[in-house]
Amino acid sequence: MRVTILDGDPRGPGTPLERALTDVVRAAAARGDACEWLRLRELRLHQCVGCFDCWVKTPGRCRLRDDGARIVAAVAPADLLVLAAPLRMGFTSALLKRGTERVLPVLLPYIDLVDGECHHRPRYGHPMDLALVVERGDATDDELAATEQVYRRLAKNVGGRLAWVRRISSDDMEARHALDAA
Repeated sequence: MRVTILDGDPRGPGTPLERALTDVVRAAAARGDACEWLRLRELRLHQCVGCFDCWVKTPGRCRLRDDGARIVAAVAPADLLVLAAPLRMGFTSALLKRGTERVLPVLLPYIDLVDGECHHRPRYGHPMDLALVVERGDATDDELAATEQVYRRLAKNVGGRLAWVRRISSDDMEARHALDAA
């Protein structure tokens, strides 16, 4: 299995989220999975402008010239896309949102009706599952539930499912226990 991690933590190294993702990488390696970890804070990423050129003018390629192409190259072959970020003001970081929007070229503009809902087809022939690792911060249970629902819907739109969610806190031990329960 191919695992790609989009790390939307804007903070530097040594955070509980980084330690939790290190555990995810170790677990993937122990299973023999290929794993690629993209730290979005280290990439030059422009905001998606919603032009849809990646669908109609330059299929599969964003017109913005930055590191977004690295995201598409890492996500396109993934079987599992792990999205990770601290929660701030009730949702994942703006950095993760920017990175997630840049995944749009892996989808086709065509719509299929699935269970009475409209969903996009995968461009590269296979759907992917999503997973979510969030550092809870001061988020309420309702905010956590809403965040999970947004990513559950995103997973469904890319033809997969939300495979698992890990909520961690700033307490190192809680993060390790949450991942052990996976």
